[in-house]
Order: sequence, then structure tokens, then C-alpha cells
Amino acid sequence: MKTRKKTTRKKRPARAPVTTSRAGDRYLGGIRTTIVGTQYCDVSVRPGEIVHFEREYDNEHDANAIRVENDDFAPVGHLPRREARWIAPLLDGGKLKIAGHVPKDAAPGRYDAPIVLDLHLTRKGSGMLSSSDRCATEAQALHETVLAAYERSAAWRSRRAVTGVARRLTKSLGRDALPDTYLVLKLFEVRAEELSVRRRTEEKARIRETIRSLRVGKAAFFDGLTLFPLFGKRGHRPDYDLLADALREETAAVTEISAEGRVGELKVVNRGTRPILIPEGEIIMGGKQNRVINITVIVEPCTEFIVPVSCVEQGRWGDRGDRFRTSYFAAPSLRSVKAASVHASMRSNGTARSDQGEVWRQVDASLAGVGADSPTCSLPDGYAKATERLEGYRRAFDLEEGAIGFLAARGDRILGAELFDAPETLATLWPRLSESYFLESVIRRETEATGNFAHAGRVRAARRPGRAGNSERPTPKPRKALRRTATDFLEALSVSTVPAEGASAWPGQLAVEMETHIGGGLFYDDRICHLGVFHKPTGATGEE
Repeated sequence: MKTRKKTTRKKRPARAPVTTSRAGDRYLGGIRTTIVGTQYCDVSVRPGEIVHFEREYDNEHDANAIRVENDDFAPVGHLPRREARWIAPLLDGGKLKIAGHVPKDAAPGRYDAPIVLDLHLTRKGSGMLSSSDRCATEAQALHETVLAAYERSAAWRSRRAVTGVARRLTKSLGRDALPDTYLVLKLFEVRAEELSVRRRTEEKARIRETIRSLRVGKAAFFDGLTLFPLFGKRGHRPDYDLLADALREETAAVTEISAEGRVGELKVVNRGTRPILIPEGEIIMGGKQNRVINITVIVEPCTEFIVPVSCVEQGRWGDRGDRFRTSYFAAPSLRSVKAASVHASMRSNGTARSDQGEVWRQVDASLAGVGADSPTCSLPDGYAKATERLEGYRRAFDLEEGAIGFLAARGDRILGAELFDAPETLATLWPRLSESYFLESVIRRETEATGNFAHAGRVRAARRPGRAGNSERPTPKPRKALRRTATDFLEALSVSTVPAEGASAWPGQLAVEMETHIGGGLFYDDRICHLGVFHKPTGATGEE
């Protein structure tokens, strides 16, 4: 943005009133905005750097121009016009002061750079946040209306409600809206962020309490696999339907997002009156190719929802005319690989995409592990091939009544864990979900000798003299030690399960990143709706 030489008009204070906060000033909070016009400057800003501001009263392009300088006071750009048009009058009137910094995780671009703008209200400007009955103009009346809404929002608990109301109020403003009104609308953003922080803290406490209250039941053993049932303190009846039930009742439909389709997305239409729970790891068969769900989601009634998925059938892209239907669950090793890339995707760009190449490699490894020859490299073909070998596991493991989750271990290592909010949910999913752990155990047993399984990790099976065959069980001492491993794992899980970073587009997402395990889930209606955690791939845990 070009500037011209100053005229002989009376000099006005520049930097000090803009950025210096004094005793009596009130900190209002930080709002996110950008530095624009960075391409016209010789220097730039760095992540975490403090920035300074100076009013350009004689800028021929914008009378409200506010120049941004880096920590060496070199020009790096300007505040956007949409922000400067209300900030400048408040600065000039001595009602507001500003400071700022570049976020530590910022990625400045060629044309702009993100900053956080800290707002400080002076004593002179304190009246902007005080109600008044004297409204001589329509603009003053509108300001009082916006201020009243802002004051009421202090009792709201929904970030979406706060930001939604602010967005609608902003659309209603005319050209004569007061700068004071724009300031109040920006404070809605501050309140929304405060709600997010408070909500995150409350969620962490509730998550920790829920996991720590779990009781580990009596273990069942078969062929080197151990399952511990998990029980919660209080029962909860699910207030949602599962996708399989909704599809059967035809209150829901799964389709491609368009005639062309997209590998990483499917559309779910909920025509019913109850939400639909779709757990991460569930395989959806049909359409142009079979997919697996990337994250656990809830689809609200009477809505359409685009669900992030990954392909588990590499050799087909064509509609065979069959409807989508729920099928198996992906094995824990595949879900572990997928979770790692989904977490990275959420942190970097807010999406829930997986590394499709890694998923396909894991599908190939699973098919090879059971000796399945699949024409389209489809993961469900691995289950068909291993049917007879899975039968022994099905007979050996029954779900205890009242269980809301389970821990699975092979040898002395936790393969994974599943947790739901209701026994009915786990009981319905148990036949398919447990089978994914049985398949994992079959693959690991077949490949332990050769070590060819791509992500099997170092498996130390509990083999004892005189205990060969399918009835193999640990001796009492290892059994006790394994139970202690299970309880220690749950304690570590309770502090490692947190709201996912960068998941604003996917409300309620949970992330788990422990030294040896990774996973995710969904926090819905103040409870853990689903949580799945899996052993990390070899090389991701620092193990040899």
C-alpha cells in the first residue's frame, strides 16, 4: 500500500497510543485477522513474532490505514480495510489500543500473514460496553441491541450459537453502523474462544473421569489372544441408531457424493427422527468401491452429511448397481495406520483425510497375511478366506452382559481397545467388531515366525511348555501381570485422550496419541460415545 509525504497538518500521536496499555486499561481479548499487502514489503514476519502498529493518517488510498511493523519496526503490511474501518476511529478517539503477535503455528504466505490482534479498552472507551436508554439515532439503537445480545451470550454454552448470532447480526449492519458496534461484534469471537477453552477443559475432566471409572472384568483367552471386558459405573441407553439398523429400516441411505464420486468421501442421508452413529473403522461395501470410515461421526436427523472415508478396494472404481451396506470392521493394524495420517491431516488443514497409499499397503499386508487372493484387492475378501480360522475365536469369546468396551492383547501387548457409551451399542456391534481383532490375531499368528507382516510390530506370544494348540493360556503369574498391564494402560489412556486439534469442522472429535498407541473417537452429548485405540505401527513407537 503506497503512502505519500505528510502535509503540514497538526501531528497526531502515532505508535504509543496504539500499542501501549496503561493502568486502568481493560484487556478485552485477542481476535484473529491478517496482515495484507506483505508482497509490497522488503521484510516479513516470523511465527511467534511481536508486531507493532502505526496509524497512517495521510495514506492516499485509505484514510483509516493502519500500518503493521515487525519487532524491528520495519513495515510488513497493513491491517485489512474491513478491520481498519472500525479500529481506526476508535484509536483516533482514544477509546481503544491494540497490540499483536504472529501465532507460533502460523504459515505466512506471499500476500498475507495471520496475526492475533489484542484489544485494550481505555477508560475513555469504557462507555462503549455500557448500556444506555438514550438512543437518538437508529445506529445507536442497533448498537444497544447488539450489546444486549452480547451480554446475554455470557450465559450461553454453545460456541456455534455465539458465532452464529454474531454472523447474523453482522449481516444486518448498514453503512451507518458505529465503530463501537463492530467492536462488540468482535467480542463475540472472543467469547466463543473462551467457551471453546472452557468446554475443552470440562471435556478433558469428563473423559478422564469416565475412563478411570472403568472396571476391568475377567479375561478370556484363546490362541494367544486375550480379551478383557470393560464395565462402566452407570448404564446409558443409546439415543441414536446405528447405521446398519437405519439402512435396514430405510431411514438412512449411503451414496456417492456425485455421479463421478470421490474416493475419500461418501454422503449419508438421515431421513429419520434420531441421530445415527457411524463408528470409525466400519467398512461400507458397495458403490464404486468398498470404503472404511475415517472418524466416528453422528449424523443428526433430517440432514445430509459428508463422511470422510478411505478406500479398502484398490482394484475397482465402478458402480455394480448394489446399494451401500455396512460390513466388517477394519483390523486394528489398519485403523492404527489410518489414525496417524488422519490426526496429521486435522492438525495441518482441518480435514480428516488418510494417507491412502499407506491404507492400501496395509490392505495388501492383511490379505497376504491370510493368503487371500482378491481380484480387486478388497479387504473383506480377507475375512472370507479366514472364515474357518476365525470360528475358534468366535466360540471362545462371548461378550459379557453389561460390558461397554473391551481390551484386546496378544502375548503381553495391548493390541487395541474399544469403548462405547452403552452396552446395547457394543452388543450390536460385537459380532463384526470382535471379528476384526480375531482376524488381527490370525494374521499375527501366521506371520510371527517370518516377521513379514508390514505393521505387526514385535509380538511376544505367551507360549508355555505343555500348553500347545488352540487351548494355549498364560500361567497364573503372567495372567496377573497382564491384568496389571491392562489397568496401567487405562490409566495412561485417561490422560492421553483429549479433544482433537484442528477438528473444528468435526465437533466432538477425540484424539489419542500415546507413546505406543494411537486412536480417536467422539465426545457427544457430554459423554464418550466411542473410542478406539490401537498399537502403533513398527517404527512409530521408538521400539526396535
